[in-house]
Amino acid sequence: MNRLRIVFVVLALAASSVAAAAPQQNKHAAKKVSCEACHGVANPIVAPKVEQCSTCHGDYKKLKEDTKNINPNPHDAFHLGNGDIRCSLCHKNHQESTLLCNQCHVQSRKFDIRVP
Repeated sequence: MNRLRIVFVVLALAASSVAAAAPQQNKHAAKKVSCEACHGVANPIVAPKVEQCSTCHGDYKKLKEDTKNINPNPHDAFHLGNGDIRCSLCHKNHQESTLLCNQCHVQSRKFDIRVP
């Protein structure tokens, strides 16, 4: 019985922290895009896959072209490989976006790029 209570408390705390974090700053909802459009209905806690993002935003080839005037072009980095890096590593829908590049490129090589 005690174990069941502990499990219940842990699950309740985990659920409340996820719920509290999720809709803080929802850029897609502001544009009337539903949660299901990106996350599906199976697991709205997990970040969408690249394939889901590309249905609206295009593939890496299109993104590379769209961001060609940004120097350096964040979608034209050899680190991206075949575009297998998750969009959500930089683009955050429920919190402030970050530039993943700057985790390694620091100090004089740090990039000053705004990530939407």
